[in-house]
Amino acid sequence: TSYGAAFVTPPPSISPTTEGDDLYCPDGCAIYYPDGCSRCLCTDGKYSDSLCAATDGCTQDSAYCSSCESDEKACDDGSTVARVPDKFCTFAECTDTTGNGALRISVVLGSLMGAFFAVIFV
Repeated sequence: TSYGAAFVTPPPSISPTTEGDDLYCPDGCAIYYPDGCSRCLCTDGKYSDSLCAATDGCTQDSAYCSSCESDEKACDDGSTVARVPDKFCTFAECTDTTGNGALRISVVLGSLMGAFFAVIFV
């Protein structure tokens, strides 16, 4: 995702990412806790310390996202997957829901068996 000519959102990481004065949220994160306790709203992939709210009695010490953007990723089979908060709002893995994987194996096995029988009877 681009933010002007000079900025590109860094990849998801456990630690907050900075570039100059900009503080970046992990890609796809909507609510980010950069120190584990301060609740920050992400806007255009960035957050501002002045808009973060401290959480009383917090003992968490590592960064995390509690909420992700609601966009989806299209998979090759036409299905879609959502972002996963527990994985820093990266997209879930696409899975083959068409059954084409099993079909390909049976076609290959069928072809091999056909070739084997053709060799025996020739």
